Amino acid sequence: MAEQRLSAEIPGLAGLDTAALDLLVRPVWVLDPAASRNVYANRAALAFWEAASVEELAARSHADMSATSRARLDETVRRAENGEVVADRWTFYPHGRPVTLDLLQSAIRLPGGGVGLLVEALPAAVDPVDRRAAEALRYATVVAVLYDEDGRPLFRNPAALAVYPGDGHRFADRFADRADAEAIWQRVRGGETVSTFMRVETAAGERWHGLDARQTTDPVTGRPSVLVNERDVSELKAIERRLVERERQLVEAQEIARLGDWRLDLATDRVRLSLSLAAIWGVDEREVARPVLLERVHPEDRASLDLFLRRVASDGLTKEISFRLVDGRGAVTHLWQRCGPHRNARGRVVEVIGIARDMTEEMRSRERADFLSYHDGLTGLVNRVCFSERLERELKRGPGGD
Repeated sequence: MAEQRLSAEIPGLAGLDTAALDLLVRPVWVLDPAASRNVYANRAALAFWEAASVEELAARSHADMSATSRARLDETVRRAENGEVVADRWTFYPHGRPVTLDLLQSAIRLPGGGVGLLVEALPAAVDPVDRRAAEALRYATVVAVLYDEDGRPLFRNPAALAVYPGDGHRFADRFADRADAEAIWQRVRGGETVSTFMRVETAAGERWHGLDARQTTDPVTGRPSVLVNERDVSELKAIERRLVERERQLVEAQEIARLGDWRLDLATDRVRLSLSLAAIWGVDEREVARPVLLERVHPEDRASLDLFLRRVASDGLTKEISFRLVDGRGAVTHLWQRCGPHRNARGRVVEVIGIARDMTEEMRSRERADFLSYHDGLTGLVNRVCFSERLERELKRGPGGD
């Protein structure tokens, strides 16, 4: 809420008709923002501040105001210097007593050349709930902005003023991706409530904000408006990026090592596989029913693997097993698996978790080594070692041996 000053010239404090102002029942005072002191007050203002004189009032400092109040005051001074008469609501605490006032604040030139605020006050006609709500909004760290139908800000709480200082911008102007911002605006104006994450340009540079936007009604004009709440989630996005990178590195390592991890949910009887292990099992989905996986196990190993998993769940012990997979073409894959129980807060086993490694290459190498130890590498015929061992066995059996 603001009114434009008719003249850009800032009047001086020395030109005030203090005698006339003393006749007013409305409190009027002048604040020196740099010194955080009131340097003038009419009689009504002295009564409000419970000060015997202007000198006594000027001796009191407001330098202990919160950072939120300071940011709000600085924004008011900036707007007043630009010629606005700024209407706002403040709660003051003369001698610890909370009093809420509606203020009209305009710029006034101080004797030293600085700019002060000429403050005209009226008691705020609001109920306690509204007063508390307004105070909570002012001190909230959430960025809250109310926009008009054209995307111009009608209201910004102090957190929004700190993040998006200055005037003249519209909703889409502060987003790194303007096209996405305009798409969100159209969705909200169409009646949709939008919650998303966006990159925004702030006073601190580019940041990630979680954004909630919905259409509402401006309580002053009755026209449609858009309320936007934002919170800085840059640290969470940075953590997310690190987790994604670690997940990528883990997937690469598992693919190189031909291993993976899995979790069997005992309540649903479904298994969640890592990306690399899903490829080893030859399944497209990373979460499949346990019976579907068992169908891919070699028929000779299927029952023993099923029993093995049930015993891990019932005994609550960590165990190992080796078994074979077989695909539709008959190709065999050898797997080694180690798994154990995962318990909930009550100590009940709710999952079986484990790791598995493709041992096919090792098994083939071992079989090849065993073959070459008894056969010639070129001809494939039994070698001297094999012949000697066979001969020794036959001699031990003796004549007529079976």
